[in-house]
Amino acid sequence: MSFCSIPRPIGLKVWKSVRLGAWWILCGALASSPLPAADGVEPGTVRPVAAFDLPELQGRFRELGAAFGLAMRQRNFGGAGEALEGLIELAPRDPLFVFRRACLRSLQGNRDLVWADLDRAVELGLRDPRALRGERDLAMLHGDPRFQALLAKAAALSREPVPTWAPPIRVENGIARVEEGNTAWDFRWGVFRSYFEFSEKEGLGKPVASGTGEVEDLLRLWFSEGTAAGLRGDLYENRDSGHSQMDLNAFPQLTQLQYGAAATARGLGNGPQLRMILNAVTLGNSSTAVTGGLYWRSLPRLALTSPGGPALLATQYQANHLYIYPEHRDHDPDFTGDVFPVNTPYLIASQGSSGSDQPFLRAIACTLAAFRPEVKRILTQKGAFMPVVQMILRRCCRGEKGPHEYTSGAAHPPVFDAGGLDVAAMARMAHSLEPENLPPVVRLQVLEESQPEIGRESFSVESERLFDTPAAIARVHRTLAYSRRMVISAREGSEDLNGRPLFFRWSVLRGDPARISIQLLNPEGSVAELRIGYHERRPVREGSPLLSDRVDIGVFACNGAFDSAPAFVTTYYPATEKRIYDAERRLISVDGTQPETLQAYVDPRIDGRRNWRDEFSYDAAGVRAGWTRFIGGAKQEFAPDGRLIVNRGGKGEILAVKAVIYPLRTGGEEGKEYAEVVPEAAEDTVPYRD
Repeated sequence: MSFCSIPRPIGLKVWKSVRLGAWWILCGALASSPLPAADGVEPGTVRPVAAFDLPELQGRFRELGAAFGLAMRQRNFGGAGEALEGLIELAPRDPLFVFRRACLRSLQGNRDLVWADLDRAVELGLRDPRALRGERDLAMLHGDPRFQALLAKAAALSREPVPTWAPPIRVENGIARVEEGNTAWDFRWGVFRSYFEFSEKEGLGKPVASGTGEVEDLLRLWFSEGTAAGLRGDLYENRDSGHSQMDLNAFPQLTQLQYGAAATARGLGNGPQLRMILNAVTLGNSSTAVTGGLYWRSLPRLALTSPGGPALLATQYQANHLYIYPEHRDHDPDFTGDVFPVNTPYLIASQGSSGSDQPFLRAIACTLAAFRPEVKRILTQKGAFMPVVQMILRRCCRGEKGPHEYTSGAAHPPVFDAGGLDVAAMARMAHSLEPENLPPVVRLQVLEESQPEIGRESFSVESERLFDTPAAIARVHRTLAYSRRMVISAREGSEDLNGRPLFFRWSVLRGDPARISIQLLNPEGSVAELRIGYHERRPVREGSPLLSDRVDIGVFACNGAFDSAPAFVTTYYPATEKRIYDAERRLISVDGTQPETLQAYVDPRIDGRRNWRDEFSYDAAGVRAGWTRFIGGAKQEFAPDGRLIVNRGGKGEILAVKAVIYPLRTGGEEGKEYAEVVPEAAEDTVPYRD
């Protein structure tokens, strides 16, 4: 995929123990990668390759993962062990595979072999004593003194850096280079990890900021006092070949990330950052976009709709990375409106095109520099640095906000306008934070949710689930039912960095509050039941010309002093159909043939046009009796279970039906392509069974 520079407008954490069955589902999702799988690699073989060639073995990794999952479901411990050996050979420095082998050996009763694996997993980085103690597959070891010694070792090492997967390269003269020697491939996440070592002298003697503005004066004063950390040891990455390069003369302490010849040849330095995790605080940008074809989109939308993209963005967020990309044509009232299918805190999308990211680069750099050294160290170690930066941006944008304003939709749009930036307020808030009084971090997980029945309640073979990540849960409303139900918990993953008790705020940020129910299920509000009714395309707020197809619910952890950065629960409503529900919220009709539905833009990675109209009927008890479809000048009848009726008896009873599927395909002519849903009836006719 190529990325085009955007023209300037005219006039302008946490590892946790996971059960074996669910664990591989998780790893399989995280292993999704846009990089190619192996070609010509024989099953069961692992050939030595250079770091930048290791993605060729991603297919082998997926095969071994599938073999492990199947063997565990069949209780075939021998086969599971063979698969784990292959995974460990591929990824010898990933602690999770070594840990899983320890759990497997514990289940097999091979306790003498367990301890070496557990010790190795702790050495490699699995150092949470609570998670180790909570792993049920190790429960039979709890009475052994060696287990208590292992927990003590994990607790002691938790304060130490995790070993790198490749030897770090020393940073020199303000340049950090990504080379094969300091880079490893992470099979589980489908990304490269590059490592750098900063000397005590790197950046020494350079001013924290140049210029004569209020913020620069404050940063120089605080840094001279020793109360501001500055930017030594922080990375800046430009990913558009210098098209929108940050002025590093304004921040001389920043280290510039550069790619060596081998990495550059593989295109690792352009477009959205979906390939790298770095071992330093990182600020980056790219003023490019996909500007043509059916899948045109801004880089934020590209990242959020790429396979594995949201999971990687969540990892970068916890790894203290933050990237800024323009929203180019994805959030404009005079074009297609707000077409983002999700809202997340994982990146910053700037309103506008090329150059619109520059004010945010300056604002975030000033904020990073203003933190006190001990606060920056704690937040970085906890993986909470960028969540706190996002909280500060949202608190200070367009004036500092109190709790009520901060938990409103105005503070948490998917795209930020540089006109609302108050850089001085952001820097002051960052500098005001003390080690004993830090903002909390909120993390979510889905406990329960409604699942529509394909064919009866949904016209798509696609799932309603877009993704689940700790700070963003995203769904698309495909069900014919009026509402979706979810039970969301912030209890397990959320954290106060000073150990204080938390309470939680849940807020409708975007959508009609009358159609949304939020019921808190415990006193502190850490678990809530959400019921979200159907929404049509609507203004993002009353009187706004900007239209949106999305509902956003924000979740905030509160410790009495600060509200956290938001976590989002979002629902996307494709505007390719117009629905009518009656007073009892029964569906009366679904119409995709109106000009406004045929012309409406919907992300083609998620949905497409539906060039038909359905009218639903109900029996005397109010139960759906079926529906009639008007498509291409024809009339079709459907049974209550969503199958096409092909034969009726003399009394109108249904005798025979065909199954129907609804794949998403590309329609239109070259240069005018669009996505469309095309119903396909099965060839076989089967007897109808009610």
